Amino acid sequence: MVKELLSQWETEVELVDVLENPQSKTYLESQGIPFVPALEWDGEWVQGWYGEDYAQLLGVEYTGPSMLPAGELAERMLKVLKTFLKIAEAVPLELLDFEAPQGNRTLRDLLFHSFRVAGTLVESLEGGFKQPDTPLKSPGGTELANRAALVVLGEETLWRVENCLASREEVIRTGSLKTRDGQMSVHKLLERATWHCTQHLRQVDDILRIAKVTPSVEVEASLFQGLPLPESIW
Repeated sequence: MVKELLSQWETEVELVDVLENPQSKTYLESQGIPFVPALEWDGEWVQGWYGEDYAQLLGVEYTGPSMLPAGELAERMLKVLKTFLKIAEAVPLELLDFEAPQGNRTLRDLLFHSFRVAGTLVESLEGGFKQPDTPLKSPGGTELANRAALVVLGEETLWRVENCLASREEVIRTGSLKTRDGQMSVHKLLERATWHCTQHLRQVDDILRIAKVTPSVEVEASLFQGLPLPESIW
């Protein structure tokens, strides 16, 4: 996701995967950066997915939209999750393992990851930030080898998110909580989770286009409006 954010400014940076390069994780910890993503530029750091903070660090103009009202963000998140769920139910089974040429994730990976991002939002609102018990990346193997398991995850996530947001309307508008990136308004946390999932919906929609598959699911263009999405899909 950081790559997509930075691509719009045509700034050359070195992307490092801490899972493949354990030394980089040690370096981050030595700099007081406990989690990724993080961006270093001229000895200064920004941690988390924040386009406006990246732009300030790099000295470029940030032209993203103003933050949508909390209620509108909540509705958008639910619409995005419902769209993911419909796609998981409708696409041909063999397409779940289709990998876009521009990315290194399959459709199954993107659906799983997006459901977990939304689930982590719920976990943060219910109990404050902690490392998620379930990984955000698809576990592979047989755990999600069939469509039914993926659909069940999507249904459970949608139910959890819908109930959590409905019962915390005031907290979402005015509250704050501790996150891995420090104290943050719940409104901003909701925006981050919403645009994160929505960016992956753009990628899922692109996979469907590349694979020339038209499931009986329409990805509404309006879902992409008003969010600080990067210009690049990938």
